Amino acid sequence: MKTINPREVYRSLISLHVMLCVITSLLIGSIYTYKNQSSQPMSSDNIWYELIIPLLALITFLISHFLGKKKYKLITPKIQLIEQLLIYKQVKIIQWTSLMGSAILAAVSFFITSQQNLILYSMMLGVMMLYFRPIKSKIIEDLNLSPDHARVLDSD
Repeated sequence: MKTINPREVYRSLISLHVMLCVITSLLIGSIYTYKNQSSQPMSSDNIWYELIIPLLALITFLISHFLGKKKYKLITPKIQLIEQLLIYKQVKIIQWTSLMGSAILAAVSFFITSQQNLILYSMMLGVMMLYFRPIKSKIIEDLNLSPDHARVLDSD
C-alpha cells in the first residue's frame, strides 16, 4: 500500500482547485456566448432572480464556512499532518463546490432571463473561487499547524 505524503495532498488540492475554476469559467463563458448568439428579448417577469441568486450564494457559502469551522474543531495536535491536510481538503472542496454551484446557478438564471446582473454575479463568484485558492501559508494558519508540521509542509 502506497503512503501519501503532504506534497501529494497539497498538489492534488491545487489541481482540483484549478480544475474546478476552469470548469466554472468554461461553463459561464459558454452560457454567456450562447445566450448572446440568440436574439431573445429580456424577460422582466423573472426579476426576483436578482434577489434570490445572491441570497442563495451567501447562504450556501455561510453554511459551507460553518461546516468547515466545525471540521477544523475536530483537529487535535495529536493528529498526523496527512490527516489534517485531508480534512482541510474536504473543507475546501465543500467551499469551492458551494461557490461553483452558485456561479452556475447564476449563469443558468442569466440564460433564462437575459438579465446582465446575473452573469455579473456568476463572474464575481468565479473570482471568489480564485480568491479561496490553496496557499501554504493559509493552510498553516487555518489548521494552526505546529512549527514541525509547518516545516514539513513548507519543505515540499
